[in-house]
Amino acid sequence: MSSRIKKAILTIAAVVAVLFITEGLLRLTTPPEFLQSSPRSTVWPWVVTDPILGWANSAGFENNNFRINSQGFRGEEINPVKPTGTIRIVCIGDSGTFGVWFGARARRNWDSYPEELGTILKQHGYGNLEVINAGVVGYTSAHTLRQLMTKVLKLEPDIIIARTGFNDIAHLGNEFFRAYYIKEPPGFIIGSLMYRWPESRLVRLAAWLDRKLVSKSVAGDKNVVSHEEFGANLERIIEASEKRGIDLLFVDYPLRDSETGLNRQEMYLTNYYGVETLAEFHEKHGGYQEILSDTARDHGVDIVDTAGAMKKFAGSSYSEYDFVHPNASGTRIVAYEVYIALEKLGWLKDR
Repeated sequence: MSSRIKKAILTIAAVVAVLFITEGLLRLTTPPEFLQSSPRSTVWPWVVTDPILGWANSAGFENNNFRINSQGFRGEEINPVKPTGTIRIVCIGDSGTFGVWFGARARRNWDSYPEELGTILKQHGYGNLEVINAGVVGYTSAHTLRQLMTKVLKLEPDIIIARTGFNDIAHLGNEFFRAYYIKEPPGFIIGSLMYRWPESRLVRLAAWLDRKLVSKSVAGDKNVVSHEEFGANLERIIEASEKRGIDLLFVDYPLRDSETGLNRQEMYLTNYYGVETLAEFHEKHGGYQEILSDTARDHGVDIVDTAGAMKKFAGSSYSEYDFVHPNASGTRIVAYEVYIALEKLGWLKDR
Protein backbone atom coordinates (compact mmCIF):
# COMPACT_ATOMS: atom_id res chain seq x y z
CA MET A 1 0.00 0.00 0.00
CA SER A 2 1.44 3.32 -1.05
CA SER A 3 2.03 6.14 1.41
CA ARG A 4 -0.49 8.30 -0.46
CA ILE A 5 -3.27 5.74 0.04
CA LYS A 6 -2.32 5.31 3.73
CA LYS A 7 -2.44 9.07 4.21
CA ALA A 8 -5.87 9.26 2.56
CA ILE A 9 -7.21 6.47 4.76
CA LEU A 10 -5.86 8.11 7.90
CA THR A 11 -7.35 11.46 6.86
CA ILE A 12 -10.77 9.91 6.26
CA ALA A 13 -10.58 8.02 9.56
CA ALA A 14 -9.65 11.23 11.39
CA VAL A 15 -12.55 13.13 9.82
CA VAL A 16 -15.01 10.35 10.70
CA ALA A 17 -13.68 10.24 14.27
CA VAL A 18 -14.08 14.01 14.64
CA LEU A 19 -17.65 13.82 13.32
CA PHE A 20 -18.55 11.01 15.72
CA ILE A 21 -17.03 12.84 18.68
CA THR A 22 -18.76 16.09 17.72
CA GLU A 23 -22.09 14.29 17.31
CA GLY A 24 -21.64 12.63 20.70
CA LEU A 25 -20.80 15.89 22.46
CA LEU A 26 -23.76 17.65 20.88
CA ARG A 27 -26.11 14.84 21.93
CA LEU A 28 -24.82 15.12 25.50
CA THR A 29 -25.24 18.89 25.63
CA THR A 30 -28.31 19.59 23.47
CA PRO A 31 -31.94 18.34 23.40
CA PRO A 32 -33.42 16.31 20.51
CA GLU A 33 -35.09 19.54 19.36
CA PHE A 34 -31.63 21.05 18.67
CA LEU A 35 -31.97 24.35 16.74
CA GLN A 36 -35.75 24.33 17.07
CA SER A 37 -36.86 27.83 18.04
CA SER A 38 -39.59 29.14 20.28
CA PRO A 39 -42.89 30.20 18.69
CA ARG A 40 -42.51 33.38 16.67
CA SER A 41 -46.19 34.04 16.07
CA THR A 42 -48.94 35.18 18.39
CA VAL A 43 -51.42 33.92 15.78
CA TRP A 44 -49.97 30.38 15.69
CA PRO A 45 -48.30 30.08 19.13
CA TRP A 46 -48.01 26.27 18.86
CA VAL A 47 -45.77 26.46 15.76
CA VAL A 48 -41.98 26.37 16.14
CA THR A 49 -39.27 26.67 13.51
CA ASP A 50 -37.36 23.47 12.83
CA PRO A 51 -34.13 22.93 10.82
CA ILE A 52 -35.37 19.72 9.17
CA LEU A 53 -39.06 20.50 8.65
CA GLY A 54 -38.95 24.29 8.25
CA TRP A 55 -41.51 24.55 11.02
CA ALA A 56 -43.53 22.10 13.07
CA ASN A 57 -46.11 21.73 15.81
CA SER A 58 -44.63 22.31 19.26
CA ALA A 59 -44.73 19.01 21.15
CA GLY A 60 -46.69 19.28 24.41
CA PHE A 61 -48.57 22.47 23.50
CA GLU A 62 -52.09 22.61 24.88
CA ASN A 63 -54.88 25.18 25.11
CA ASN A 64 -58.65 25.13 25.56
CA ASN A 65 -59.24 24.03 21.96
CA PHE A 66 -56.71 21.31 21.19
CA ARG A 67 -53.45 19.71 22.24
CA ILE A 68 -50.25 18.69 20.49
CA ASN A 69 -48.94 15.35 21.71
CA SER A 70 -45.33 14.54 22.57
CA GLN A 71 -44.62 13.51 18.97
CA GLY A 72 -45.82 16.81 17.52
CA PHE A 73 -49.19 15.65 16.18
CA ARG A 74 -52.55 17.19 17.02
CA GLY A 75 -54.51 14.95 19.36
CA GLU A 76 -54.02 12.56 22.24
CA GLU A 77 -50.85 10.59 22.88
CA ILE A 78 -50.19 7.66 20.59
CA ASN A 79 -47.93 4.65 20.89
CA PRO A 80 -44.87 5.15 18.65
CA VAL A 81 -45.03 1.40 18.02
CA LYS A 82 -48.25 0.46 16.25
CA PRO A 83 -50.32 -1.85 18.51
CA THR A 84 -50.93 -5.34 17.17
CA GLY A 85 -54.20 -5.60 15.25
CA THR A 86 -54.52 -1.83 14.78
CA ILE A 87 -55.09 -0.25 11.36
CA ARG A 88 -53.23 3.05 11.57
CA ILE A 89 -54.38 5.93 9.36
CA VAL A 90 -52.21 9.06 9.15
CA CYS A 91 -53.59 12.27 7.61
CA ILE A 92 -50.87 14.57 6.23
CA GLY A 93 -51.13 18.10 4.89
CA ASP A 94 -51.51 21.73 5.91
CA SER A 95 -54.06 23.73 7.93
CA GLY A 96 -56.85 22.04 5.96
CA THR A 97 -55.78 18.84 7.69
CA PHE A 98 -54.69 20.30 11.03
CA GLY A 99 -58.12 21.87 11.36
CA VAL A 100 -58.78 25.60 11.54
CA TRP A 101 -61.17 27.99 9.81
CA PHE A 102 -62.02 31.64 10.32
CA GLY A 103 -65.33 33.23 11.14
CA ALA A 104 -66.31 36.88 11.61
CA ARG A 105 -63.73 39.20 13.21
CA ALA A 106 -61.04 36.56 12.53
CA ARG A 107 -62.53 34.23 15.13
CA ARG A 108 -60.85 30.84 14.77
CA ASN A 109 -62.71 27.53 14.82
CA TRP A 110 -60.97 24.19 15.22
CA ASP A 111 -62.95 21.53 13.37
CA SER A 112 -60.66 18.96 11.70
CA TYR A 113 -61.55 16.27 9.21
CA PRO A 114 -59.19 13.67 10.79
CA GLU A 115 -61.06 13.99 14.10
CA GLU A 116 -64.42 13.79 12.30
CA LEU A 117 -63.16 10.76 10.36
CA GLY A 118 -62.21 9.04 13.61
CA THR A 119 -65.69 9.70 14.99
CA ILE A 120 -67.37 8.32 11.86
CA LEU A 121 -65.24 5.17 11.96
CA LYS A 122 -66.14 4.53 15.60
CA GLN A 123 -69.83 5.08 14.83
CA HIS A 124 -69.56 2.36 12.17
CA GLY A 125 -67.98 -0.10 14.55
CA TYR A 126 -64.32 0.20 13.58
CA GLY A 127 -62.75 0.00 17.00
CA ASN A 128 -59.40 -1.25 15.69
CA LEU A 129 -58.71 1.89 13.64
CA GLU A 130 -56.49 4.77 14.73
CA VAL A 131 -56.54 8.15 12.97
CA ILE A 132 -53.52 10.42 13.47
CA ASN A 133 -53.66 14.10 12.51
CA ALA A 134 -50.20 15.03 11.18
CA GLY A 135 -51.35 18.30 9.60
CA VAL A 136 -49.26 21.44 10.15
CA VAL A 137 -50.41 24.98 9.42
CA GLY A 138 -48.71 26.49 6.37
CA TYR A 139 -47.17 23.29 4.98
CA THR A 140 -46.47 22.99 1.28
CA SER A 141 -46.12 19.64 -0.48
CA ALA A 142 -42.35 19.94 0.13
CA HIS A 143 -42.86 20.23 3.89
CA THR A 144 -45.40 17.41 3.82
CA LEU A 145 -42.98 15.14 1.94
CA ARG A 146 -40.15 15.84 4.37
CA GLN A 147 -42.41 15.21 7.36
CA LEU A 148 -43.54 11.96 5.76
CA MET A 149 -39.98 10.75 5.25
CA THR A 150 -38.64 11.79 8.67
CA LYS A 151 -41.60 11.29 11.04
CA VAL A 152 -44.71 9.71 9.58
CA LEU A 153 -43.21 6.56 8.06
CA LYS A 154 -41.76 5.66 11.47
CA LEU A 155 -45.35 5.25 12.71
CA GLU A 156 -45.81 2.30 10.32
CA PRO A 157 -49.11 3.59 8.88
CA ASP A 158 -51.38 1.23 6.96
CA ILE A 159 -53.12 4.11 5.18
CA ILE A 160 -51.92 7.63 4.35
CA ILE A 161 -54.42 10.33 3.41
CA ALA A 162 -52.81 13.38 1.79
CA ARG A 163 -54.48 16.77 1.25
CA THR A 164 -51.91 19.29 0.09
CA GLY A 165 -51.16 21.94 -2.51
CA PHE A 166 -52.70 25.26 -1.52
CA ASN A 167 -49.61 26.77 0.11
CA ASP A 168 -47.49 25.71 -2.85
CA ILE A 169 -48.91 28.71 -4.70
CA ALA A 170 -47.55 31.13 -2.08
CA HIS A 171 -45.15 33.79 -3.32
CA LEU A 172 -41.46 33.69 -2.43
CA GLY A 173 -41.56 37.47 -2.24
CA ASN A 174 -43.17 36.93 1.17
CA GLU A 175 -40.55 36.99 3.93
CA PHE A 176 -42.03 34.13 5.96
CA PHE A 177 -42.21 31.59 3.15
CA ARG A 178 -38.78 32.62 1.86
CA ALA A 179 -37.18 32.27 5.32
CA TYR A 180 -38.48 28.73 5.80
CA TYR A 181 -38.28 27.60 2.21
CA ILE A 182 -37.34 23.95 1.76
CA LYS A 183 -37.15 21.53 -1.15
CA GLU A 184 -35.98 17.98 -1.77
CA PRO A 185 -32.40 17.45 -0.49
CA PRO A 186 -29.87 17.66 -3.35
CA GLY A 187 -28.31 14.31 -4.12
CA PHE A 188 -28.79 10.78 -2.84
CA ILE A 189 -26.25 10.99 0.00
CA ILE A 190 -27.61 14.18 1.57
CA GLY A 191 -31.19 12.97 1.21
CA SER A 192 -30.35 9.62 2.77
CA LEU A 193 -28.64 11.26 5.74
CA MET A 194 -31.54 13.64 6.36
CA TYR A 195 -34.27 11.04 5.97
CA ARG A 196 -32.47 8.26 7.84
CA TRP A 197 -31.04 10.29 10.73
CA PRO A 198 -33.15 13.47 11.12
CA GLU A 199 -32.43 13.44 14.87
CA SER A 200 -28.66 13.69 14.28
CA ARG A 201 -27.39 17.00 15.66
CA LEU A 202 -24.92 17.40 12.79
CA VAL A 203 -27.61 16.67 10.21
CA ARG A 204 -29.89 19.22 11.89
CA LEU A 205 -27.08 21.77 11.91
CA ALA A 206 -26.33 21.15 8.22
CA ALA A 207 -30.03 21.49 7.35
CA TRP A 208 -30.25 24.74 9.34
CA LEU A 209 -27.24 26.21 7.54
CA ASP A 210 -28.52 25.04 4.17
CA ARG A 211 -31.91 26.67 4.69
CA LYS A 212 -30.26 29.92 5.77
CA LEU A 213 -28.19 30.01 2.60
CA VAL A 214 -30.98 28.90 0.29
CA SER A 215 -33.49 31.40 1.68
CA LYS A 216 -31.14 34.24 0.71
CA SER A 217 -30.66 32.99 -2.84
CA VAL A 218 -34.21 32.07 -3.93
CA ALA A 219 -35.92 34.44 -6.32
CA GLY A 220 -38.81 36.41 -4.90
CA ASP A 221 -40.88 36.34 -8.09
CA LYS A 222 -41.64 32.61 -8.01
CA ASN A 223 -44.11 30.30 -6.30
CA VAL A 224 -42.82 28.54 -3.19
CA VAL A 225 -43.24 25.23 -5.04
CA SER A 226 -43.23 25.22 -8.84
CA HIS A 227 -45.52 23.05 -10.94
CA GLU A 228 -42.63 20.70 -11.67
CA GLU A 229 -41.63 20.47 -7.99
CA PHE A 230 -45.23 19.87 -6.93
CA GLY A 231 -45.56 16.96 -9.34
CA ALA A 232 -42.22 15.56 -8.18
CA ASN A 233 -43.21 15.85 -4.51
CA LEU A 234 -46.44 13.97 -5.18
CA GLU A 235 -44.53 11.26 -7.01
CA ARG A 236 -42.12 10.91 -4.08
CA ILE A 237 -45.07 10.54 -1.69
CA ILE A 238 -46.50 7.84 -3.97
CA GLU A 239 -43.12 6.11 -4.31
CA ALA A 240 -42.49 6.09 -0.55
CA SER A 241 -45.95 4.66 0.11
CA GLU A 242 -45.74 1.97 -2.56
CA LYS A 243 -42.27 0.90 -1.44
CA ARG A 244 -43.59 0.16 2.07
CA GLY A 245 -46.92 -1.34 1.06
CA ILE A 246 -48.90 1.61 2.43
CA ASP A 247 -52.27 2.44 0.88
CA LEU A 248 -52.33 6.08 -0.28
CA LEU A 249 -55.36 8.26 -0.86
CA PHE A 250 -55.33 11.87 -2.08
CA VAL A 251 -58.04 14.38 -1.19
CA ASP A 252 -58.86 17.28 -3.51
CA TYR A 253 -58.60 20.89 -2.30
CA PRO A 254 -61.53 23.02 -3.51
CA LEU A 255 -61.95 26.70 -2.63
CA ARG A 256 -65.08 28.77 -2.01
CA ASP A 257 -66.84 29.84 -5.22
CA SER A 258 -64.99 32.69 -6.92
CA GLU A 259 -68.25 34.64 -7.45
CA THR A 260 -68.28 35.58 -3.77
CA GLY A 261 -65.02 37.53 -4.09
CA LEU A 262 -62.67 38.40 -1.24
CA ASN A 263 -63.92 40.25 1.79
CA ARG A 264 -61.79 42.73 3.71
CA GLN A 265 -60.77 40.15 6.31
CA GLU A 266 -59.34 37.87 3.61
CA MET A 267 -57.34 40.53 1.80
CA TYR A 268 -54.23 39.92 3.90
CA LEU A 269 -53.72 36.64 2.00
CA THR A 270 -52.87 38.57 -1.16
CA ASN A 271 -49.52 39.49 0.45
CA TYR A 272 -48.66 35.82 0.85
CA TYR A 273 -49.86 34.47 -2.47
CA GLY A 274 -49.18 37.26 -4.97
CA VAL A 275 -52.74 37.52 -6.32
CA GLU A 276 -55.43 40.16 -5.88
CA THR A 277 -58.80 38.46 -6.43
CA LEU A 278 -60.50 35.20 -5.51
CA ALA A 279 -60.79 34.39 -9.21
CA GLU A 280 -56.99 34.67 -9.48
CA PHE A 281 -56.63 32.36 -6.47
CA HIS A 282 -58.83 29.82 -8.26
CA GLU A 283 -56.83 30.07 -11.47
CA LYS A 284 -53.46 29.76 -9.76
CA HIS A 285 -54.56 26.99 -7.41
CA GLY A 286 -56.39 25.19 -10.22
CA GLY A 287 -53.12 24.56 -12.03
CA TYR A 288 -51.83 22.60 -9.05
CA GLN A 289 -55.07 20.66 -8.71
CA GLU A 290 -54.74 19.60 -12.35
CA ILE A 291 -51.24 18.29 -11.61
CA LEU A 292 -52.65 16.38 -8.63
CA SER A 293 -55.29 14.79 -10.86
CA ASP A 294 -52.82 13.92 -13.61
CA THR A 295 -50.22 12.49 -11.22
CA ALA A 296 -52.78 10.44 -9.32
CA ARG A 297 -54.23 9.06 -12.56
CA ASP A 298 -50.82 8.18 -13.97
CA HIS A 299 -49.95 6.21 -10.83
CA GLY A 300 -53.35 4.68 -10.16
CA VAL A 301 -53.96 6.57 -6.91
CA ASP A 302 -57.56 7.49 -6.01
CA ILE A 303 -58.62 11.07 -5.24
CA VAL A 304 -61.55 11.87 -2.96
CA ASP A 305 -63.90 14.31 -4.72
CA THR A 306 -64.99 16.60 -1.92
CA ALA A 307 -65.65 19.47 -4.35
CA GLY A 308 -68.57 17.62 -5.91
CA ALA A 309 -70.02 16.69 -2.53
CA MET A 310 -69.82 20.28 -1.31
CA LYS A 311 -71.63 21.58 -4.40
CA LYS A 312 -74.51 19.15 -3.73
CA PHE A 313 -74.75 20.28 -0.10
CA ALA A 314 -77.80 22.50 0.45
CA GLY A 315 -76.07 24.67 3.06
CA SER A 316 -72.77 26.52 3.04
CA SER A 317 -69.53 24.54 3.19
CA TYR A 318 -67.37 27.63 3.75
CA SER A 319 -67.43 30.65 5.98
CA GLU A 320 -67.90 33.95 4.17
CA TYR A 321 -64.70 34.98 5.95
CA ASP A 322 -62.52 32.04 4.85
CA PHE A 323 -62.42 30.80 1.25
CA VAL A 324 -59.69 28.19 1.90
CA HIS A 325 -60.85 26.10 4.86
CA PRO A 326 -64.25 24.37 5.01
CA ASN A 327 -66.45 25.34 7.94
CA ALA A 328 -67.84 22.77 10.39
CA SER A 329 -70.32 21.44 7.82
CA GLY A 330 -67.68 21.33 5.10
CA THR A 331 -65.26 19.54 7.42
CA ARG A 332 -67.85 16.83 8.08
CA ILE A 333 -68.38 16.47 4.32
CA VAL A 334 -64.63 15.97 3.76
CA ALA A 335 -64.47 13.36 6.53
CA TYR A 336 -67.54 11.50 5.28
CA GLU A 337 -66.31 11.43 1.67
CA VAL A 338 -62.97 10.06 2.86
CA TYR A 339 -64.79 7.39 4.86
CA ILE A 340 -66.91 6.39 1.83
CA ALA A 341 -63.75 6.15 -0.30
CA LEU A 342 -62.01 3.96 2.27
CA GLU A 343 -65.03 1.66 2.42
CA LYS A 344 -65.25 1.34 -1.36
CA LEU A 345 -61.55 0.58 -1.61
CA GLY A 346 -61.90 -2.14 1.03
CA TRP A 347 -59.06 -0.79 3.15
CA LEU A 348 -60.99 -0.84 6.43
CA LYS A 349 -61.26 -4.60 6.70
CA ASP A 350 -59.16 -6.51 9.22
CA ARG A 351 -55.65 -7.16 7.93
